[in-house]
Amino acid sequence: MDRENVGYIVVGIDEKYNIEKNVKNGFILSIGVLKPYRRKGIGTSLMLQGLKSLEARGMTKAMLDVDDLNPTKAVKLYEKIGF
Repeated sequence: MDRENVGYIVVGIDEKYNIEKNVKNGFILSIGVLKPYRRKGIGTSLMLQGLKSLEARGMTKAMLDVDDLNPTKAVKLYEKIGF
C-alpha cells in the first residue's frame, strides 16, 4: 500500500514429501497482514498470488495448517479461498 509493506506470504514445496507420497503438493507456510490493513482484501490477494506461484511450479494441490482458535479470523480467509 503506497509502497509500504503491509503483508507477506510464504509458500513452499517439500520435494521429499512429494516424491514419497507421489503427489504435487505445495504448502502455504505463513501469511500475515498488519492489523490496520486487515479486512481490505490484502490477505485474499496474497493467498491467490501464493497459490498461483505454487501452480506455476507444477503443484496441483496446496495445503496449510491453522490453529482453529486463531484470533485473527484466518480460518474465514482460508474458507473464502476454498480450503
